[in-house]
Amino acid sequence: MYSSIIGEYVAEDSRDLAAIWNGLIPFKVSVFVWRLLQNRIPSIDNLIKRGVLSESQKFCLFDCGMEENVSHLFFEWKLASEV
Repeated sequence: MYSSIIGEYVAEDSRDLAAIWNGLIPFKVSVFVWRLLQNRIPSIDNLIKRGVLSESQKFCLFDCGMEENVSHLFFEWKLASEV
């Protein structure tokens, strides 16, 4: 999943999709992972692209000084990596 989010993985393999939509995984978790892989999580950068927020609001709300995007929220932000 990390490779997909940072752009190193492009093709959707049917095995990956089968793993996401596995019947043992709760549906809401599958939907969340699918949205994460499609970059459809409402992070600040996506909200700016959709015109919901202005460019001046691009920084992470947790005062870390970084621009907020999916990769930052789930992999780069210190607190997220601790979780």
